[in-house]
Amino acid sequence: GKSLQLEPDTQLDIERTNPFFNEYGEQSLPVSLPDTFENRIIINNPQLAGHKIKQIQRMVSICDNEYLMQSNMAILSAQENDAISASFYMNEGSFYSKMPATQLSKIFGSETIPGITTIENALAFCKSLLTQNDERLTIFPIAIDAEESDTKTWINRLESMDSQGVIQNESMPLNTLTGTPGFYNSFNRSTTVNEKSVTVPAGFYISPFIKATYLLKRIFSYFGYTIEDSMILSEEPFSKMVFLNQTMDTIVNGRICFSDIVPTCTCDDILNIYRIKFNCEFIPDEVQKTVKISFFREAAQAKAKVDLTNRLTSKIKLNFPETYKQVKLSSSSVVSDPSITLTDFESSYALLQKYPNTLLNRIDQNFYRIGFSNGVKILEKLSAGSVPYQVEATNDIDDKVSPDCIPVMVDTSRFSGSTDKVYTRQWGFHYVPVIYVGKANNLNSKIIYNEISTDADTSVSTDTVKQEPMLAFSYDANGSGFLLGTLSNYDYKGSRLWDYSLCYNGPDGLFEKFYREYDNLLRNSLHGTQVKLLLSKSEMQSIPAHEKILLKGHEYFINILKFQIGGNQEPIESELLTTQLFEPLDNAILENERFPYPAFYWKSILEQRTLTEAEYNASEYKGKTYETIYPAHPTQAGITYGIYRNAISFMSTYVLNTWTIISCANV
Repeated sequence: GKSLQLEPDTQLDIERTNPFFNEYGEQSLPVSLPDTFENRIIINNPQLAGHKIKQIQRMVSICDNEYLMQSNMAILSAQENDAISASFYMNEGSFYSKMPATQLSKIFGSETIPGITTIENALAFCKSLLTQNDERLTIFPIAIDAEESDTKTWINRLESMDSQGVIQNESMPLNTLTGTPGFYNSFNRSTTVNEKSVTVPAGFYISPFIKATYLLKRIFSYFGYTIEDSMILSEEPFSKMVFLNQTMDTIVNGRICFSDIVPTCTCDDILNIYRIKFNCEFIPDEVQKTVKISFFREAAQAKAKVDLTNRLTSKIKLNFPETYKQVKLSSSSVVSDPSITLTDFESSYALLQKYPNTLLNRIDQNFYRIGFSNGVKILEKLSAGSVPYQVEATNDIDDKVSPDCIPVMVDTSRFSGSTDKVYTRQWGFHYVPVIYVGKANNLNSKIIYNEISTDADTSVSTDTVKQEPMLAFSYDANGSGFLLGTLSNYDYKGSRLWDYSLCYNGPDGLFEKFYREYDNLLRNSLHGTQVKLLLSKSEMQSIPAHEKILLKGHEYFINILKFQIGGNQEPIESELLTTQLFEPLDNAILENERFPYPAFYWKSILEQRTLTEAEYNASEYKGKTYETIYPAHPTQAGITYGIYRNAISFMSTYVLNTWTIISCANV
């Protein structure tokens, strides 16, 4: 309600940046305010050397005739009897300036789920999440490392129960997905830690997961915004997307505290995960205090709404890059796959270079190759689905690194600690994969031993693990509450659930769904273009930075739009980016061609012949031994011409003066 005093002809130099191509939002260059009595009072005397109150950012209105913009003012420096230096952040700039390094735990504080005061309350609430939709939380099994062991165990282990609540089969988790589900750890259990038998009370190894949509809404609400509805909030599978946690003792004190289940990261990290994984931006309205989500693919496909040809005061200067770029997608960390002994690959390009016959399993999103060993078809896991997306070898990349951690889908039948990388299964195997997140977290308890008891005692533990932000989807495996977590868009039987997976590669991966339009422009356009524009006051206020504009019949993206508020306004040079694709076109290979789902399979056939020693010595088989082979994928072209046969290896044995030759062929 008060006006800052300004020097005559004060001007604000404004830069409005496109959030898809820049790290900072709309802001002014620093401006000097006179050190007057009125200004000191309004901004709380920042020039005083003994000042003990922090300088906080203040909401202000900037007005210049038609131009009226809500802004966040930051004091940069102050000197008595001289000047006060300040910058003003508008729109995206104002929004992002409000949340520097704000931890998620600060948003929730000590908040708990109302009505839960006992273990029994907490168990009943968690069980209700299996069959009742809750906007905040859901629950499903995940795998973790067992205490002091190389085996795996569970958080939220589910079992089939009869009408009296008795577990039907405890020998193998998820052995059957029939009947009514219940939690294995609803009862006291025994486990072995450090070669000691320990009684684990009911409620341990149970922890719900916070829904990503709810977390996002809480972040915006904390900073005074309401987020508008979007497909990434309310449509499947994103309405069922969660942030995982590995807390094994969430409910042991008879409560569910949000700070125990949210990731150990900042609010800005969560927004950047969305921005990078789904190639979207959060566009605020500072007047209405709302935020909408805009996807680059939609901005690239939309037609320009604003024609600035009449505002052009110079010739268009087009700059041509020496080289074009391509996108690379990755996350800052991944969970190591316990079933793989191979070195991690730096990209899917490196994986295919070493193993050109790589297949992407759409059920668990891991990479395999099919081979034959001693007449048996095998499936060798080469890499987890977390391998970064990159399609070619080049140094000219736009490296998009999301600040999240990618978990891995593992085979629940292989929880013995084995690191054998060979699976003797057919390609279309139907095991129940589960998400593995690594080491568990103890936030509310630790195991204490004494001479009298080996029960698990409740005590605060300082040995905690950072809970990295990890995304996952969930689905009901049998329609009666057996919820499972997945990174894929196929269920454990191979049925398609939806159109999106959470991995970067593959026909339904994040590149193909959210980044192909962006990559096409990187490879074929986005030339820096300089123009001088003289905008009207309404255009200064209303032109969206993330949408295309029209100049002389051609569409451009804004990179940095510059203009002045106040004083004698003159044309200022802004930078645009071309959107037309220049020839020769260079497009990334389609993911369903890079990782085709096999339409045809090899069949292993064993043939045996008996030779004399002389015949063996004269044959092509002499000295050859059997080895595992990985043939190229059979193709439609080969099958068109009849039987597609390829003899691949030989094994010979000598028994009673007779040589037996076994040749293995693929048909």
